[in-house]
Amino acid sequence: MWARVDTSNGMSILKSFAAAYGQDVSQYTNLESRARAVRAILAHKQALIVLDNVENDEQIRPLLPPDGRCAVILTSRRRDLATAMGMRQIR
Repeated sequence: MWARVDTSNGMSILKSFAAAYGQDVSQYTNLESRARAVRAILAHKQALIVLDNVENDEQIRPLLPPDGRCAVILTSRRRDLATAMGMRQIR
């Protein structure tokens, strides 16, 4: 799954991630509850999530999957973002 986070909001990104698995999360009307619902969907899935053009940690925290079989690639112009999140940085 791919999302450009600098031009989309978290609610719509989470909705599209859920839709990729045939799930409708529109009944969750705040970011925290929708993120929790999408994490539940992804809990037993294997997925690659690409979050493109990340500007800050707050943009991506709700979009990160649960621990498990999902992998995340972040693209950003900020060099400190991956380090701050405890992820491996590749230049």
